[in-house]
Amino acid sequence: MTQSDNKYITKDMIDEQYFEGRYFSDETAVNVDYQNGKINVVAYCICKETAKDMARGLNLLDNLLEDGLEIENDTTRWRTRL
Repeated sequence: MTQSDNKYITKDMIDEQYFEGRYFSDETAVNVDYQNGKINVVAYCICKETAKDMARGLNLLDNLLEDGLEIENDTTRWRTRL
């Protein structure tokens, strides 16, 4: 199977830098740093690990959107134009 035949993206296919960005966890809170002096809480999670994973996921989405990922109206299906 070639990479173009693969319909799924796995974590090991993504460079670690895509998981870093303006979202971060602080204990069980997920925060966003607007880099203008403002930091807002996005969510509260049940545990530290969930907050960390949520921040990494939001950074991944944010970075992919910045690189040209387009989300269709049906948010269960994603496509990219890179």
